[in-house]
Amino acid sequence: MKTSQALAAVPIAGANIEAKKSVANATPGHIMMATHAVTLAAIQGVIRGDFIKGDFSQFQKNAVKNAESVTPVGAFMIRKISV
Repeated sequence: MKTSQALAAVPIAGANIEAKKSVANATPGHIMMATHAVTLAAIQGVIRGDFIKGDFSQFQKNAVKNAESVTPVGAFMIRKISV
């Protein structure tokens, strides 16, 4: 088989390739996406009737879960702000 017809590149044995972790720094965009998650958590609390009873125990958990679906950095920021 010709090299141009190969389906995948052949890995080089013994190659020392270090995986670099990608780092995302917090930006104002992450805060904006996190505010949407907090708003949605507030709506969830009102719909369930938790806020009417004065129960805010699930608010941070819901806000973090909502933010994780959009921006993990925003979820991290919500965890840190709430502490």
